[in-house]
Amino acid sequence: MNLNQILGVLFVVLLAFSGMALPASAAADDCGALSDLLGDCDDANDDGLFNAIKAGVSGLIDRATYSVAGGTDTTAQEQADKVQATFNADSAQIANYSDKRITPTDDYDVIRLEFVDDSGDKASKYLVTTIDANNSISNVEMVDSTDQSIDAYLSIEGYAFEQSETELDRFITNYVDEDKTPQKSYLINKAAKFDGDISGTLLRELSG
Repeated sequence: MNLNQILGVLFVVLLAFSGMALPASAAADDCGALSDLLGDCDDANDDGLFNAIKAGVSGLIDRATYSVAGGTDTTAQEQADKVQATFNADSAQIANYSDKRITPTDDYDVIRLEFVDDSGDKASKYLVTTIDANNSISNVEMVDSTDQSIDAYLSIEGYAFEQSETELDRFITNYVDEDKTPQKSYLINKAAKFDGDISGTLLRELSG
C-alpha cells in the first residue's frame, strides 16, 4: 500500500493532520503509520500481520455491506454541517494533536472539502489552518467560506461521505483525546472501507 493509496482513503486522518503535512521527527514509540510509510520511523506502530489481515477483511466486509444496502438520505449540506460541528467542537485538541506529529506547511493551509451525496448534490466546507511564527499550528477550523486562496481540494463521496462524521468522531475519541497515534491496522481498515471514495488535487499534488 503506497502513500497515495493511504492519503486517498483516509478522510479522517486528512482532517486530523490538517495543514498537510510533512512528517515531523518523532519518537520511535509514537511515530505513527503515516510517518512510517515515509521512511522516517521504525516499525513501532506496526501491530503485526494478523491484525493487518483482520483489519483489511473487516473493512472489506463493511464496504460490501454498504454496497448492498446503499446509503442514507442524508444530504450533502446536512453531512457537511455535521462534520463541521464535530470538527470545530474539538479543533483546539486536533490542532495540538497534529502539531505534535507533523511539520506544518502553508502550502496546504486552506483546503476545500467537497461533500457529495448519493443524488450528486454537493456542499463545501473549508479547512483553514493558522501557522504561527514558531512554525506551529496555532489554530485549525472548518468554515463555511473563506476569502483566502484555496490551496487544494478533496471530494468525499460514497461510503466515505456516509461515514465521515462518525469516523471523525471516533478518531477524536480514540486517538486525539487519548493522544495516541493510529497503528497500521487502523490505516489498512480504512483503506479497505473507503478506497476510491476520496479524490482531488490534494492527493495528486502529494503523490507527485
